[in-house]
Amino acid sequence: MIKYLSYLIIFISSTLGCQKANRSATLPEGFSVVVNQTDGMLPRYKKLQLSPEECYEEVSTYDVMRSVSFTLSSEQFLAIYRLFEENNFKEIKMRQEDVSDRGGATIDLRYNGKRVTKADAGQLFIEGQDKIAFDNILEGIWAIVTPPLQAQKIPITLTLDASLRKTDFVVSLQLNQDLNYQSTKGIQSSFGLYLAEGTQVIVINVYTQANAALSKSTIASEKLMVKVDDTNQEIVLQLKEGKIIPQVK
Repeated sequence: MIKYLSYLIIFISSTLGCQKANRSATLPEGFSVVVNQTDGMLPRYKKLQLSPEECYEEVSTYDVMRSVSFTLSSEQFLAIYRLFEENNFKEIKMRQEDVSDRGGATIDLRYNGKRVTKADAGQLFIEGQDKIAFDNILEGIWAIVTPPLQAQKIPITLTLDASLRKTDFVVSLQLNQDLNYQSTKGIQSSFGLYLAEGTQVIVINVYTQANAALSKSTIASEKLMVKVDDTNQEIVLQLKEGKIIPQVK
């Protein structure tokens, strides 16, 4: 048994060593990645474009578009490419089903004159365990790009005034694709966000619901357009006479 365990340890160590040795040391020619994420029937999408020539995030919410450019280091680009290698992106399998209005994510990879596209969106689904690999790549990309992307945005606190935090209120809140909040027990008073300069789209619904089985009684329902720039630090939402009033400070 001890001898068998020794062989097993040697095999695992050599396998891991080979995996590390087989990882690319340089970025391939023509490398680029495009990530598209949609919300199905809702008029909202997010696009991430990554290449040594340009990097940007483009977000559209109810036809209001914002774009933020940023840069990545050569090490960050290589880390992204290795995500595709380590998760065997080319071999991810998809299936098609007859569904409607389904959102999701599409990843488009180009390198060395090749193009590979995989989607978990619309009528396309990732097969079985390949979904883990697909999600690893998607989450890994965002983990790498988020810090340099946030550095180009404006740190903003979104605050719900006490008028919106009554004990019998339920609040549903969306801000662009940056925040999707539904209150459960108690209402959160503030949210720390990084926003692109320009118009922000806030969709907020406030209602009372004494019991989950009872119908909702709407207090207020608003789609707000709020502009922010680098002189702002806070957006405060206040309920006044059945209307949500935004204040930008």
